[in-house]
Amino acid sequence: MSLSTSDLHTLAWSDVIDPLPKEQVYLAFQTPPFIPVQGTFNTRDLGLVPVGSPGIRPGYAYRSGALSALTEDGKKVLISLGIKKIFDLRSVDEHSREADPEIEGVEVVWTKPKEQEAIVDLSLFVGGEGEKGYKGMYMSVLNEYGGNVRQVLEHVRDCPGEAFLFHCTGGFCCLSSEDLCLFEPLCLFDGLLTTD
Repeated sequence: MSLSTSDLHTLAWSDVIDPLPKEQVYLAFQTPPFIPVQGTFNTRDLGLVPVGSPGIRPGYAYRSGALSALTEDGKKVLISLGIKKIFDLRSVDEHSREADPEIEGVEVVWTKPKEQEAIVDLSLFVGGEGEKGYKGMYMSVLNEYGGNVRQVLEHVRDCPGEAFLFHCTGGFCCLSSEDLCLFEPLCLFDGLLTTD
């Protein structure tokens, strides 16, 4: 059982202050664009985000939270999806605490970002609707993780037939998908679905 696209939209646009019904959240994670991969959280096919995402075909670009608990069955799912490259978009400290998984036939790419540890200044989110904080966070991502984002974009340019996944520990993946995305509704909706 899964949610309808309309129900998924309603859930995604819920006010963050309001608690979400557990049954709805469970069903949401069983609904595309979410993909159950044992040992991961919040794995999604960006080509299945229900906003009519032009240019991102289903089965090409995936994003996930941390992969540190990925099981053997989870590895099999990633292989079955045709993923050939995984981009690790974590900070230096996050990467040093938990190694990337080894998956036969899959290359894992991590480039040391400028940032040692991902830090968000919450005081910047207090005024208005947090736009000052988001602007600062996005600019920080581009400054600190530009080399990482560049590698993903080069993969998109050079390997259009080779499925890939990018992952992180926290909300950085949402920011990364925005950097990769020129279609604002996809970026916005994917950001709303980000819970890692």
